[in-house]
Amino acid sequence: RRQRQMCIRDRVCPSCGAPVVHLQDETALRCVNPECPAQSLRNLIHFASRNAMAIDGLGEAVAVQLIEKGLVTTVADLYTLSEEQLLTLDKFKKKSAQNLLNSIAHSKRNNLDKLIFGLGIRNIGDKAAALLGEHFGSMDALRQVTAEQMCEIDGFGGVMAQSVVEFFAKDGTADLLHRLADAGVNMQWHGEKKGTALAGMTIVVTGTLPTLSLIHISE
Repeated sequence: RRQRQMCIRDRVCPSCGAPVVHLQDETALRCVNPECPAQSLRNLIHFASRNAMAIDGLGEAVAVQLIEKGLVTTVADLYTLSEEQLLTLDKFKKKSAQNLLNSIAHSKRNNLDKLIFGLGIRNIGDKAAALLGEHFGSMDALRQVTAEQMCEIDGFGGVMAQSVVEFFAKDGTADLLHRLADAGVNMQWHGEKKGTALAGMTIVVTGTLPTLSLIHISE
């Protein structure tokens, strides 16, 4: 089901001047310009937040400067920042610049669910992101999943599934993910995928029911 949009003709984004729309099931107005500075700022702050990629030292004040100076347009730009660029930020010294670069580098090793949540997909919170990462195992696999397959996950609804499908279909998403992967950001789930913990094992049950005195598991 495609998300219906209704343009508010006399309303424009105060940040970039593009039209704003009402999305179905939402009360807030949204800017339709993917290059809107306000959207870029919101995406950057969310990406760096504790429940997402947890990039220490990248709070709102730093994010505002990165956007205003044109150093960051999408979150993938974080992984190309240099010390020289960071030293142009207000109140940034060599140590603070290096600390931020270290935190950005460390975020590359985060589990897949942190990245999924950090991408800011509508209706996908951190718990839903963990379900997706655990069940499908990689970003490449997730990109190929249908809404129907996602709805087979216990606790995953149709609205969330459709939001994921629409996110991967958006212009720019594929390029963003390629840039993140090229930068070395982890695209895999760390741990067993759902339902694979006993894969490849033979389970032999011995004893007398109902007590089951021994369970032997071998690979």
